[in-house]
Order: sequence, then structure tokens, then C-alpha cells
Amino acid sequence: MAPFDGNDPLGESDRDSADDDVVAKQQAFQQTFPLETDRLIIREMEPEDVDAFQELISHPEFHYYYFDGSRARTEAFVNEAIENRKAGERGELRRSFMMAVENKTTGALIGHVTVDMLDKAPDDYDLAYFIHPDHWGRGYATEAAAGFLKALFNTVAPEQVVATAHPENIASRKLLKHVGFKETGKMTQIDSADGKGERLWYRLEPRNFHDLHPNA
Repeated sequence: MAPFDGNDPLGESDRDSADDDVVAKQQAFQQTFPLETDRLIIREMEPEDVDAFQELISHPEFHYYYFDGSRARTEAFVNEAIENRKAGERGELRRSFMMAVENKTTGALIGHVTVDMLDKAPDDYDLAYFIHPDHWGRGYATEAAAGFLKALFNTVAPEQVVATAHPENIASRKLLKHVGFKETGKMTQIDSADGKGERLWYRLEPRNFHDLHPNA
């Protein structure tokens, strides 16, 4: 590897062009929402979602794996999602796509699915998801994640998507493998809600994605 000489190998115009290309792909992804799967609607969050998300986020299972369920955290979660959407609407680089997951039949908000752009690897995204425990065991999380990832690969075309899971979260680990993720190692997350800190690290490349509904 050549020593760094202080010069930026990517010129300003090239960097701007690269950013413009990413923004264009992100806007194509943003325009796919609301996204319908067989039983779900994946959509942008709205201010009126705060109460429904408070019920979701305040569940012990959620803040065991993520963060506390305070009203302030819920409002911050929804507001961040809305601000990211507005950034995309302004034609700016969007750092996160935080989506609500609805039951298509009942209209109930039952979870969320999110991808965040990684700061140190802008061609990579980090996947997260959660379905309310009242709706576990029905395949909703897999359906939401698979539909969401399919739209992401068809528009943004990231080089890879990463995800993490608690070692004891067998259902989440099965989901990740079902859609094509490969376990690549372990990591320690110091600020984890449960104080344990250990996570399993997963990676999904486009060629390994398992499209569960290829004709959709």
C-alpha cells in the first residue's frame, strides 16, 4: 500500500458526482414507499404514529434488545424518521430509512424496519427490525425484512447489508439466515440495553439474497 501523501485521491467533483449518484438511488428507494407485501404495508413514519410506537417501544422485549421505552425516546425515534424523510425529499443524502410496518388487513402498526447508511462505508447499510411480540410466530418479521431488502437491492444496490443479533435471539438469527445473511463474527456493543454487550455480526451481499417472492 502506498503511503498517504496528504492528497485526496477522490477529487471534489468526483466526490460530488458520487454523492449525487447515491442520492438518486436513494430517491428511487424512497419512492417505493408505501411498499406492500402479501400481508403488510411498509411506509414512512408520521407524527401521529407516536402513540402506536410508544406501545411498541415500551414493551420489555423491545428495550431488552434496543433501548428504554420512555416517551421521550419514542418521540425522538419518530421525529428522526420524519427528518430523514424530509432530507430525502429535499434531494439530500439520507442517512436512515426508518419505516413503520402495518398489518394490511387491520391497519394496526405492528413494528418497524430500518436501514442506516454506515458512516465509514457509504455503500453499506445496517438493517434493524422489530415486530411487537403480540404478532410473533406468524412470519411478519421475515416478510417485512425480505420485502424491504428486495426494494433496497433493486434501487440503492448497496455492496452489502450488515445486521447484528443477540446470541440468544434464535428467531432473529433464523430470519437473517433465511433471507441470505452469513454470520461473520462477534462484536461487543458497550452501550447495549441489557448490559451484556455481545452481538453476532451478519453480512448479506446481493448475490446471496433470498428473494422470497421473486414474482412480486
